[in-house]
Order: sequence, then structure tokens, then C-alpha cells
Amino acid sequence: YFLPYHGCGSLAGLRNSSAEFVEDEELPEDGEIDEEPGLGRDAYFFLTRKQLWLRRAVFDYAREFKKANDIPVDMASPSSSSSSLSTGTNNSMDCTVVHVRRSDVVLHDEHARRYFPIADYVKLIPRSKLNDRNHYIFLLTDDSNAIDEAKNFFPALRWTYFDRPRHRGSSGGWENQTPSRNPRLETIMLLATFELAKDCSGFVHGHSNLAKYIWQQMLFSGRHGDLKRYRVDDKNHVWDSVHKNSEAELEESLRKMKIRRNNGTAIHPSDNTNP
Repeated sequence: YFLPYHGCGSLAGLRNSSAEFVEDEELPEDGEIDEEPGLGRDAYFFLTRKQLWLRRAVFDYAREFKKANDIPVDMASPSSSSSSLSTGTNNSMDCTVVHVRRSDVVLHDEHARRYFPIADYVKLIPRSKLNDRNHYIFLLTDDSNAIDEAKNFFPALRWTYFDRPRHRGSSGGWENQTPSRNPRLETIMLLATFELAKDCSGFVHGHSNLAKYIWQQMLFSGRHGDLKRYRVDDKNHVWDSVHKNSEAELEESLRKMKIRRNNGTAIHPSDNTNP
């Protein structure tokens, strides 16, 4: 029940390292049950275990995603003794997770959040990674426009993302981020996201509870000894009613970027000016 996702290629990797980060539950003092060491932790893992069909579906989804994007299925760090989707180690590739949360964040009135251009995320990724042909970007977003933006303005970068239904901007309305209408598929993709993100050594994101959990999964995996995390927002001006206009502002900003590009002005992530 407690084994990680694994291709069963190496027995050395069959260890659930995440268990080390969950403290034992304090059980009520109502009998001999509390005398069992670690029972609370083990009970938690048992009760929250994934059904075998789901484990297989997540494993297959992540593996096929890697194959489709020419990513070694056995990517892992030698510093890790546990490798969820690994059959060995391969250090020839690295990746950065970029989480672009848009959708309905501009519809939250005084708690609205800004639509940041893809350029703002890219310029936070170290130049050494951007110039590395073995580096790819794992783009997580609820906005189809963000994918078009990434490919159109930064075609030289290696973008990977799930081929799935998405809204464009805020077109889905309030809290409607899953246009697939397929709870089974959404669950599989979400769990596969957590596994695939563990391969990456960097994370660029804005305010998001999902981003916090993804970061925890990356940390707990132990695959990289020097994880880097970058925030696209300033943490001090995250929520503001003025951000309600940021979707339209982004559209205008991208229009100007296209004009600059068509006029022969290169769009480079090191450009610190607003597009």
C-alpha cells in the first residue's frame, strides 16, 4: 500500500521517502492502541492509499507524457534513494516548473490577482538553464492563451504541457477551472503533475495554494539538493481590485510585443522593461 509509483526496475528505489516527513499522529489515551509506535502515521497512509487502478493510471499518464516529450522515463537525481517513476538515474536533463494561474483570479473583486505575462516568468529562470538544450519547462496553466503566448514569443525554449481542455483567460467564469468535465481525468492529471514536478530543480509561480503543495512535493522527493523557487509577484501586492483590468492590459501588452517583434525587435527574457 505504501510503495511509491515505480517501474520496478530497481529494488533500491522502492522506499516511501514521503513517510519520513509525516509525524506520528497523537492518538487518544483510551486504551492500548496508543502504545503502538507509529500507528497514527501508518493508519493515515492506509486510509488515504490510492486504489490500484488509480495508481496505474497515474503511472501510465506520466510515463506517456515523458515519452511524448522525449523526456527520459528514468529521470532522477543520484542524491535520491527513492524515485517515483524511475528505473535508474539520468542526469542529462533538467527542468523548471512554471505555474501560470489565471482563469478567474481577475474576477475576485478586491481580492483580484494579476495576469502576469509569460515573459515575467521566463526572466526569472537562470540564463544557464535557458541556454541549456537539455533543459525543458513544465508549464502548468489553466489558460490556453498562456500556452500560445509561450510558444509564440519564446519558441526557442522547450515547452512541455498537458494536452487537455482549457478555457481562454477568464472565459470560464467564476471557479470553473476544469472544462474537461471529467473528474476521473482531472484527478489523474493532478496526481501526475505532482510526480512530474519532482523531476525539476526550479519552480516559478505566483500566489497559489496549489503551487504551495507542488513545492512541498518537490522538496519532499529529495531528488535535488539545490531546489530554487521564484515568485513572479512581489508578495506584498498580490490582491487588489486594480488587477481586475489585468486581463485586458495583458492583451494590449502582447499586442505591443507583437508589433515590436514584427519590427525586428527581439523579445528576450533578460529584457527588464514591460512589454
